[in-house]
Amino acid sequence: MKNKFLKQIVNAIAILIVLTFILGVIYPFIVMGLGQLFFPHQANGSLIRQDGKIIGSSLVQQKFTSDRYFHGRPAIVNYTDTPTNKELLQRIKDRIKTDRKQDMHKNQYVPVDLITDSGSGVDPDITPAGAFYQAKRVAYENNIQIKDINTLINGHIKGRILGIFGQKTVNVLKLNIALNTYLKTHKTNGIW
Repeated sequence: MKNKFLKQIVNAIAILIVLTFILGVIYPFIVMGLGQLFFPHQANGSLIRQDGKIIGSSLVQQKFTSDRYFHGRPAIVNYTDTPTNKELLQRIKDRIKTDRKQDMHKNQYVPVDLITDSGSGVDPDITPAGAFYQAKRVAYENNIQIKDINTLINGHIKGRILGIFGQKTVNVLKLNIALNTYLKTHKTNGIW
């Protein structure tokens, strides 16, 4: 009986070691290798480079505060926020006032993604409505025509997944890179 029990323990330890090696070493290296082989850009974090320098990732929100650029979603994450939380409601009201003033709108509807927090705090995209809402400010601050800003926005709208899932979005970093490229090619003051 003692020998049988000892044999079971040795077998269990051997299985643990083998499975740990297979699932903890071999499998991750295979998945990493396949990712590098078939999806190298995504496997390395979807990094965006400009002039040989990494300036961000298309998967993670970058904070833009200059009025010359498009802004992403607010990223203050507070898991105690609920629709009835008075602090949340006041923050949203304050953001509406700020956005209307900043983006030069009086009583126009403020797109919800510009005034509500991103659940993850790192959402890199806004809705097309959020981008178009900011167009007037961006055009004014950069001294360019709003039609040119709208053209940039239209060129950066990503469609729904498979045409039916999710909503249309605009990646803020990519849009701001395109804006900066426009500013440089039109001899205005591109900041980057």
